[in-house]
Amino acid sequence: MTLTLAYIPAIVAVLCALFNLVRRRWLANLISLAIQLIAMFLVLLNIWVFTVAIIKLIVGLVAVGIIAYSLQNLDMLQAAEPFAPFREGELFRAFTGLCIVLFILIFLPQAHATMFPRSPQALLFCSLSIIAISLLQLGLKSEPFYVLIGLLGFLAGFELLYASLEYSALLEGFLTVIKLGIALVAPYIFSVEKGSL
Repeated sequence: MTLTLAYIPAIVAVLCALFNLVRRRWLANLISLAIQLIAMFLVLLNIWVFTVAIIKLIVGLVAVGIIAYSLQNLDMLQAAEPFAPFREGELFRAFTGLCIVLFILIFLPQAHATMFPRSPQALLFCSLSIIAISLLQLGLKSEPFYVLIGLLGFLAGFELLYASLEYSALLEGFLTVIKLGIALVAPYIFSVEKGSL
């Protein structure tokens, strides 16, 4: 895979993470998270075989499906306005997210050379950017839906980074249980949030 082709899914995944950081449209955020997981799966195919990498994709999409089903059952999932204008808070989050991505791009060669020499640069860019953007989302938003999106994004970025270092079936199983656990707690959290409105 050439350098350009390797970076395409990584850039798509980072753009989806930035979208989830900036916009507050639940249906669009879930679709963006699903696209992000598919793009991260394509990045992961550079180092893992298809049969092992597909497990991460399936677990991630099942978690997204559980969250979407929970929101749909509680009548909380609404379609987004297609061309809603940006608000000040969204512009601030977009600027901050882009600064983080730029910072990672600047220091990516040094991080690759000193800390993660075995990791492909596209994978390293993707995982570090998504981890940082997800942490920023967890720090800036307090709504349960966006906290869940941030947690799932952080776990996906961490899994991608760890996958480039070594394979551990025990850790993979543990992270799978955590992701599904987060998704299965979503219906309760959303019902409590709806009841308090």
